Amino acid sequence: LAVRHAQTVKRLVLASTWPLPVSLAVANADVAREIFRLRGDLPASAEQLAEYFFPAPFLAEQPAFREYFKSAPARSARSERRTAVVGDIPGLDISSIERPTLLIAGAVDRIVPAALTLSLANYIQGARSVVLPDVGHLSTAQAPQLLARQLREFLV
Repeated sequence: LAVRHAQTVKRLVLASTWPLPVSLAVANADVAREIFRLRGDLPASAEQLAEYFFPAPFLAEQPAFREYFKSAPARSARSERRTAVVGDIPGLDISSIERPTLLIAGAVDRIVPAALTLSLANYIQGARSVVLPDVGHLSTAQAPQLLARQLREFLV
C-alpha cells in the first residue's frame, strides 16, 4: 500500500518483516524449513513450535501460549496462506517509500531476526527503528503495552 498507493498512507509501521525482493524462505531458510516441518507434526511438535514464536522465559510465565500451539491444526487455510507468504517475492521497490516509517523488531525473534527487520532502514529513507527487549516474533501477544507505547509515540 505504501508503495503502490502512497497518497493513502500517512505513516507506516513495519514489524517483523524483511527487505524485498528476498523471500523469508531465503532470508531465514533454516528456520522457515523447520517451522514448516513442525507445523506438519502438530500437535506433537507444539512445544518446539511455540519456542520459535516466543522466548522460553515468556512461555514459562505464560503457559497458555503453549496450549495454543497444541490445539492448532497441522494444516489449515490460514497456515497455507502464511506458507505462501514465506515464499512470496512481490515486485515492489521499497526504496520509494517516503512516508514516516517505524520499524519494530523483537530482540529475540527467531523467525524474522531483528537484524533482518532493521535492515529495512537501508532502503527506507528516515526510517526509525525500535527493538523490543526480550520479545520474540509475536510482540502483539507478548508485549502489547510496550508495543502500544511505541505505536502511540510514533503515530500521535
